[in-house]
Amino acid sequence: MADPLSWLILALAGATLALLAAAWRAGAGGDPRLARRLGAVTAADAAPSLRKAGRRPAGLSPAAWLERLLARAGSGLSVERLAGLMAAVTVAATVAALALGAGPLVAPALGLAAGIGGPVVVLRRMAAGRVVRFAAQLPEALAMMARSLRAGHPINAALGLVAREMPEPLGGEFATVFDEMTYGLDLREALGNLCRRMDGRELRYMAVAISIQQGSGGNLAELLDTLARVLRDIGRMHRKVRALSAEGRLSAAVLSVLPFGVALGITALAPGYYDGVLADPPFLAVLGGGFAGIVLGIAMMARMVNFRI
Repeated sequence: MADPLSWLILALAGATLALLAAAWRAGAGGDPRLARRLGAVTAADAAPSLRKAGRRPAGLSPAAWLERLLARAGSGLSVERLAGLMAAVTVAATVAALALGAGPLVAPALGLAAGIGGPVVVLRRMAAGRVVRFAAQLPEALAMMARSLRAGHPINAALGLVAREMPEPLGGEFATVFDEMTYGLDLREALGNLCRRMDGRELRYMAVAISIQQGSGGNLAELLDTLARVLRDIGRMHRKVRALSAEGRLSAAVLSVLPFGVALGITALAPGYYDGVLADPPFLAVLGGGFAGIVLGIAMMARMVNFRI
């Protein structure tokens, strides 16, 4: 007869499959990207000021925060599917930890860390990469808008041209802006929503510049050309700094990993090397101080090799 742990593992595995199936059915109602585009147009809070654009509101619920993170990452998942996948990964990781001999308190903690922290970390990395690609495409989009305005097209037509001609992620985001303006929002509000979704410094430059021009008048095509040239220069300087600091960043990465690699190597080659001093209070104090120094050194090296332009 199977022991209780085996029955528990089987029950958790069944719960994992059930959660996956439920999450997939919950998110199967249409295209999530299209739903988010329509939701951006009809949301009650769809007109934040440019001053607050890109900031996280204090009262933002976890579901709304996950929806914004999914939109920024360009994921096709809905919040319901993501929640179901998080629950399934949590259960699966807990099952794996129990099967590997983890205790009844440690296994759920590991499962929660893997099921909730893992997807959030992945989505944040995807969102950061998408914002970087958006910023790299923005100068070309501004130049395209300037050429369209010089040809006599209105700003709506210029935005629609960028939405059609530019690839993702910029093309999709400008398509959402175009949809919002088509369904009643003015340019200032639509750009504010775009800043809130993407949260990029270069994008805020564009939104503020266009907002000021809309209020004071002037040659918008010339303004967009100037802004595109400035953003190209900023991107060129950023790439130059990254190239010049590449050696320092590599050295910082090696020095950051080296202490932990040495500790793992000693543990693997001589498992009982520290057995005689593990219970010694002075050794534990020195170990804690050394770990704090390593963390402080990693933080200092990260500040030294990362430059803000």
